[in-house]
Amino acid sequence: MGNSEGPHKSSLFYQMTLLGSAALWGGSYLFTKTALEAMTFMEFLVAGILYLVMSCLSFSGPSVAWLRPEVVSSVLFLIVCASMGAQIMENMSLPHLPGSQASIIMCTECLFAAVFSAIFAGERFTMNTVIGFALIFTAMVMSAKCSEE
Repeated sequence: MGNSEGPHKSSLFYQMTLLGSAALWGGSYLFTKTALEAMTFMEFLVAGILYLVMSCLSFSGPSVAWLRPEVVSSVLFLIVCASMGAQIMENMSLPHLPGSQASIIMCTECLFAAVFSAIFAGERFTMNTVIGFALIFTAMVMSAKCSEE
C-alpha cells in the first residue's frame, strides 16, 4: 500500500508523526483501568474541541461544499462508528485483557484499513503488506496459544 503519487520529500516527518501518535495512544491505555466512563466522555469532549480548532487553523475553514450528503454521511460514520463506537469498545475491553494480548489485537487496525482500502479504493496489496498480515496474524495466534498454557 502506498501513495499512488510516489513518496513525498517529507514522508519521514509524517512517518515519525504517526509513530508519535501511536506512542501517545499506547500511553493512554495506562489510564483505561480507572474512571472508564468519565475518561471516555472527557476524551471525546476534548478531542472534538481540539480537532475543530486545529482543523480551522490547518485548513481553509468550513465551506458550503461540506454540506453535500456524501460528505455529511462520511463524517457521521467517522464520528459515530469509527471514532466513538470503536473507542468505547476499546475502553470497555482493554481493562479485561493483558497488555501483551491487547497490543497485538490493536495491530489489526492496520489490517482492516488495508482490506477496506483494497475493497473500496482499489488499492493493491504489496508483498510487504502480505508479509505484515502474516506476521500480525501469527503473533495473534501465538499470543492466544501462550495465554491458554
